[in-house]
Amino acid sequence: MRSHRRILVIPSVQPARRLRTHEVWSRGNRRCFLGKVYAGAEASYLLPSVATSAPATGMRALFALAMVVAACSSTGLDTGNVDAAAIERERQAQLELAIETRNARRGRLEDVYWPLRIANAELCARREGGAASLFGFVAQSLDDFEREERFAAFNVLGAAELPAVIRLTAGGPAEAAGVRVGDIITGIGGQPIPGGNRGTRRIQEGLGRHGQGPLEVAVVREGAPVSVSLEGVHGCAYPIILMDDPIINALADGDSIWVTTGMIRFAESDDELRLVIAHEMGHNIEDHSGQAVAGALIGGLLGSALDALLSSEGEETNIAEWASGWMSRVNSQDHEREADYLAMYAIARAGIGTAGVAQFWRRMAQENPQSIQGSHSSTHPATPERYLRLEA
Repeated sequence: MRSHRRILVIPSVQPARRLRTHEVWSRGNRRCFLGKVYAGAEASYLLPSVATSAPATGMRALFALAMVVAACSSTGLDTGNVDAAAIERERQAQLELAIETRNARRGRLEDVYWPLRIANAELCARREGGAASLFGFVAQSLDDFEREERFAAFNVLGAAELPAVIRLTAGGPAEAAGVRVGDIITGIGGQPIPGGNRGTRRIQEGLGRHGQGPLEVAVVREGAPVSVSLEGVHGCAYPIILMDDPIINALADGDSIWVTTGMIRFAESDDELRLVIAHEMGHNIEDHSGQAVAGALIGGLLGSALDALLSSEGEETNIAEWASGWMSRVNSQDHEREADYLAMYAIARAGIGTAGVAQFWRRMAQENPQSIQGSHSSTHPATPERYLRLEA
């Protein structure tokens, strides 16, 4: 062997044959030589930083090759160092931006939804618990945020140990009564508010229990105590929730309305977003999710009976699972048509125009071409049908 370069020799166990080819490549100031690898007589090649003083076995050769790859994995480039304190400052800056964006998106949902909630309270009240007094503000404490978000939430939203107002709905009672973002709530309806997320729950419970008449809210504003009298308005009780999901989607579960961040980004205007929200509100008004669950239950019971009957005759079947799924989807397209119709009706009841909102379905077709072709097995009508129904 040459003194300045160590050479790995693979023993001669059979006539030489090529196993594989590795390219020669360079990593910064380090050159890694992996030429053609052979097994057989006098097969040798240059391997940096690998030494052997005895004929290597096949396993030792593989180990040596692994060591070479590991040794050459570093780029060898000097990329410099970034100060740890600077990284932490940037992390906090990005957390503040993320919290600010999330809060703005939730505020947009609530503002767009508000006139629909008020104008359609009568429709929502058809279901028990479907309507309630609404006050148009959201308060949260630091405990309502993830631990790593709390410092940013304090800086951006003014969140504190006691719940503080972080959002006001445009045109809502709280805004009209003079409540401000940053107000720290210390009491509601004569009851003191504890710190942490217990305080947040106490506020929600107090708002939910309140009936008719003014609601007294005690706040601290810029260090001084202030009393505010709120008069709630009757509206749809279904809260609207932002889902952190890039998928373009929205859903209703009978109790709430869920809209993804993907849908927020996709909706080009508040009119399009309002159409989506009104559609999901229509599902809740008609209790479509409850009907789907009932259908699945009936299908499962009937299927189980058939499974039991066929099992007694020696046949193993799984009709119950199939029937449950089929019954839950049997009226799905009709439910979607009803929700589309109710969406346009709910928007009209709010005194808002609907011209041009049907374009939403053309844009959805561009994003999801598979929705253009309808089928009986699909849970939703085809986008051409939905566009034309809204245009009619």
